[in-house]
Amino acid sequence: MTKKELTYALSRGLGRAYLAIKENPEKYKKEVVKTLSVCPAFDPQCEGTRSYYSYAIFCCYEQPEYFRDIIINRFLRLSPADCGWNTAYYTEILVDFACDGDKIAEKALASKYKTLYDLLWNKKELPNGHFPVIDNFEFICNALSVRMSNFRRIAKDIGRLFLHNPNYDGGSFVWFSHSDYFKRLSRNADKDECIAAFVNAVNKYDAEQREIRRERESDPVYQAERASRRKKYIERELFTEIPLPQNESDLVKLLTELGTDKENEITWHRFHFDIFELFKRKSAPRYLKSALPIIYSTTLCSNCRAIALCEMGKRRMLTPEILNECLYDSNSDIVKFAKRRLKRITPQ
Repeated sequence: MTKKELTYALSRGLGRAYLAIKENPEKYKKEVVKTLSVCPAFDPQCEGTRSYYSYAIFCCYEQPEYFRDIIINRFLRLSPADCGWNTAYYTEILVDFACDGDKIAEKALASKYKTLYDLLWNKKELPNGHFPVIDNFEFICNALSVRMSNFRRIAKDIGRLFLHNPNYDGGSFVWFSHSDYFKRLSRNADKDECIAAFVNAVNKYDAEQREIRRERESDPVYQAERASRRKKYIERELFTEIPLPQNESDLVKLLTELGTDKENEITWHRFHFDIFELFKRKSAPRYLKSALPIIYSTTLCSNCRAIALCEMGKRRMLTPEILNECLYDSNSDIVKFAKRRLKRITPQ
């Protein structure tokens, strides 16, 4: 694989990039640094930051600490008000290092946590709109809560914030209650003042939100609007911007011309969605399956890659080579899919 091909595969999170780096790590070191020093995910909100994929690649090197130091430097230089997916990405990678016993990564995480917590502690008035400090605090708290002991310590810190600063309510930190740890914590919350403050504030906020949803769902106007939106989505026209080619060669040519650049994302992404919709509606012409391997290899969106892979599986288009590289994909659903498929075809 050339360095250009490696960069292309790496930016898409393909398993073939991992396999190439595993075989010859030093050859691609510059490309790894350039591509994975920032969050490489196309849509982190949907597919995650791909941090575990990056960490696995860093561990292909004899000294993964080289990459750790780059990440720490960028992580600590980020402003608390600089809210973006890089914060989540760096945090998650450093948690991986820390879970493997890296004390330097652990120290960097503790430093960032304290910086953000102190800012929240001293905040006199909360802004009406977006508050990046809380968003960054959310990233680091969720990443650090890998054990019940960590979750309890952070919950106690948040409860202490409630007791100290009346500007916060359950909605400010409800994101930290979406785990089984919160249920376990709630059983004995009254034994600690700070934990009780956190649990009670979140439960109060949840009760208020449930009441709002109940009132909305009983509103006939809201229900009619919701039904109308759903009907329009189901009956929407496909390929309104780009007509579907009528044969395989024209389809391949169009997909190649559209490319998968970020600048042109709306066009090619919508076209891929429309192709998937035809498969879903069971109205796809036979030649349309030739689009699937192209989407798998070229799309920046790992969720689209997962859909293409699933459709390829239905049509017996998966080879052992594809399934093997999928074991190292950036998308965890693809990894699970490949493991299931290989288990079926591998003799016991």
